[in-house]
Amino acid sequence: MKLVLILNKPQGKGIFLSELLPIWSKISDSITREHYIEKLAAFLQVKDDFVREELDKYQKTTAVVSYKQVLTQTTPQAAPPAKLISYDRREMLEQYLIALLLHQPIDSSFIPNFPETLFTQEELKQVYVLLVLFWIRSLLNQSNLKLLLLLILCLKSL
Repeated sequence: MKLVLILNKPQGKGIFLSELLPIWSKISDSITREHYIEKLAAFLQVKDDFVREELDKYQKTTAVVSYKQVLTQTTPQAAPPAKLISYDRREMLEQYLIALLLHQPIDSSFIPNFPETLFTQEELKQVYVLLVLFWIRSLLNQSNLKLLLLLILCLKSL
């Protein structure tokens, strides 16, 4: 149904033809290629010459490269890779602990009681303190919307 709707419009025929040109250009046998060109032209309801011209244009724009040419080409020097941020073991463990605390079940009544000085990164200290405050407030069934928004803002800044 969709294919019929696409092929009723000239743009749809062009899109359909552009999808098939890479396949048709790989047919090395000229008789077979000619047969399929005629079939495609009849299917699209266009002249055979048009399909041949488009195929020729496609083949000229995409030069066929043999594997020998590819192997003998020298590759240009690649740009240096993007600078990777490296964390030491403690920083990674702190981030992992925050990630675990963020995945705590909603109905859990656990509130961690380790000191915020455990964290060496200031941002993670702040996130931890906000999480503890959030959990305390949620356990007391108070409005936690403002604190949740503050927590989200802190997480976005990381």
